[in-house]
Amino acid sequence: MQIQKGQRLKLEDIIPNSNSFTLHCQLNTQGIILDLACFGLDAAGLLSDDRYMTFFNQPTTPCGSVCLQNSIDNQAVFKFNLATLPDRIERLVITAAIDGEATMQDIYDGKIDWQIQGHTVASFSFARNDFQQERAVLLVELYRKTKLWRLSAIAQGFNGGLAALVKYFGASVAEESAPITPAPITPPTRVLLEKRLATEAPQLLSLAKKSAISLAKVGLESHQAKVCLCLDISGSMQRLYREGLIQAFAERILALACRFDDDGTIDVFLFGKQVHQPAPMGISNYRTYIAQIIQQHPLEGDTRYGRAMQTIRQYYFPNTAGEERKTPLKASLPIYVMFVTDGGTSDQSL
Repeated sequence: MQIQKGQRLKLEDIIPNSNSFTLHCQLNTQGIILDLACFGLDAAGLLSDDRYMTFFNQPTTPCGSVCLQNSIDNQAVFKFNLATLPDRIERLVITAAIDGEATMQDIYDGKIDWQIQGHTVASFSFARNDFQQERAVLLVELYRKTKLWRLSAIAQGFNGGLAALVKYFGASVAEESAPITPAPITPPTRVLLEKRLATEAPQLLSLAKKSAISLAKVGLESHQAKVCLCLDISGSMQRLYREGLIQAFAERILALACRFDDDGTIDVFLFGKQVHQPAPMGISNYRTYIAQIIQQHPLEGDTRYGRAMQTIRQYYFPNTAGEERKTPLKASLPIYVMFVTDGGTSDQSL
């Protein structure tokens, strides 16, 4: 069966028992990255329980009724078992959000297939002509009505992107407070960075995508900032380095930086007895970055993060010579310093 845009029908018309089936979603694009998700909503149409948002970073609902089995290259496979879905979840909405500055008019086309045991029983197709400037869309909806599950082919959305989508479903999205608004990253630059991540660092791309929804919920979807990582290299940190935990953490910070900035690097500072500033961590060197810097700067027998703070202040604000700033500084971009240590400082007050 071919389902048309705007069409509504009983789910049992295409799926006997209306319980177990899969949805195969695919959007065809050129260089555009989309995130596919399923929102489980209550009777008011709200996401009253964040655990019922099924996406790459949360692939299964608590009850196991909705499971994201595969999500790669703008494709996703959702497996449903409606019989085990709690009664309070009355609607399931499949959505797509563009990760970047493109719009749905920039896609080629897309299709959603309803399948039972690998056999397609119904399809819903759409194309760029079905959209205008939307960056986040509701594709299809499954909903309860008079104790029966029904479906609706929607293909409509929001110009505001992911943040507007999350806010529409009732999640809290903070407003950004910013008297200083830096010039936005131009779309070509952001797209180039995403393409670099896709080809050179797919693991970082996955981590960067995982942060998108969390950032949108606090109004930081388009936020820009520089990111700095400051790491304790005292001897007590040995296990964390040896087990790869610092490497994994650093990769997450780099991925976050790729959402905030477009140069694909973060500044790094180390501190133990001394303070060191190795080469920045970036897309080209991230895989073995921590092992390399620890080889260059072995763990030291002291913990002086007062000196590290002073060095970082002096690096970014040289006019203060590293001392405490007494008055606010107007800057084009904020700087977030991620500071990692496992103990107290041996520094005296600076």
